[in-house]
Amino acid sequence: MQSNQQQYWFRVKEYGYGAYPVSIQGWLCLLMFLGIYFADIFWIVSQDSITITKILVAIAVFLLALGGLVWIARKKSNKPWRWRSSTSE
Repeated sequence: MQSNQQQYWFRVKEYGYGAYPVSIQGWLCLLMFLGIYFADIFWIVSQDSITITKILVAIAVFLLALGGLVWIARKKSNKPWRWRSSTSE
């Protein structure tokens, strides 16, 4: 029996800005991001000579992975993202 209700991968935080994973798909997205992050660090550290070009490539890979994670988290969250404080709804 399948529900017609959309399953959310992330839940927005009650205070502050952002979301955290609440389903296996959300946790897998976070783990994939961390895997790319650590592979990126390992790649830059394992280079014989570190040049500015290699550093820029590593930064670009990190920013693309981070942007992908944020995009997925925003699309798969239960509510729109906004700043939440103790005085807001």
